[in-house]
Amino acid sequence: AFDNLNNNRQSLYNSIPNLILKSKNTYENKAANQIDLFDLNDSDEERNKSYINNINDWDFEERLSKEFESVGFFISDHPLNQFKEIFVDYNIKDYLNFNNDNEIEFIDASKITDNLVIRSVRDNDSFLPLGMSGNKKVAKFLKDKNLSFLKRKESLVVCNQDEIIWVAGYQLSEKYKIHKNSVKIAKLNFSRN
Repeated sequence: AFDNLNNNRQSLYNSIPNLILKSKNTYENKAANQIDLFDLNDSDEERNKSYINNINDWDFEERLSKEFESVGFFISDHPLNQFKEIFVDYNIKDYLNFNNDNEIEFIDASKITDNLVIRSVRDNDSFLPLGMSGNKKVAKFLKDKNLSFLKRKESLVVCNQDEIIWVAGYQLSEKYKIHKNSVKIAKLNFSRN
């Protein structure tokens, strides 16, 4: 809303006492049914400029710091946005994309006892889905995800011996999640051509 007055954030910030005083005076004059004869010929823009200090705006970092300090979040930009090109060059993902990338999963590798096996889902397969306390049949899990019959039949599981680590592309097993005591971490990457 203040950007309609002036885009210079530092100028607006330093002019807040003037704006409050102007608003208070206008309210009191209207309440007393008085008109300021000296303001009649000025446009709204000219009147507002007289109450706004004319100073240089903050630099990028200071503006973001003041926004965060004032309202608790960034309004005009985010400090990391200045590094977007570097993120793209180095394939660095933001938290949401990192967390929602179903083709990649990180596991506690210290729990792997044998070579991993990728296979199709069997009728009696069950696993402990991440965040749950009890086992669930893989077929039921896939059906609950509203996958088509064809997608369910194409689904694969990654196993450590006969224990399912990951329903590839969908859900990690609670038993293999990374925790604060994890020493070895393995990255599983699944893509289907």
